[in-house]
Amino acid sequence: EKSKRSILGDWFFTGDRYRVDEDGFYWYEGRSDDMIKVSGLWVSPIEIESALLEHPAVAESAVVGISIDGFTRIKAFVIAKQDAVKGDKLVGELQ
Repeated sequence: EKSKRSILGDWFFTGDRYRVDEDGFYWYEGRSDDMIKVSGLWVSPIEIESALLEHPAVAESAVVGISIDGFTRIKAFVIAKQDAVKGDKLVGELQ
């Protein structure tokens, strides 16, 4: 079903976003969907956020892809519940 939606005439839409600069060079700008490619694997931020939310100390979570030295890495943010023990112990449990 998803593949059918990705084909329009002779075009196949991969979900990758590019831009063309004034010199005609193409630059990769990321995905148009919610998947992040990390070390050749597609990662769903929603799955990671859901896993973080299973921890009893986590109230909210968000996951984004960031570029470090040209490589995409996952960065997770959490908001701990008000009565939760915070700090290095929580960080260690969530990693």
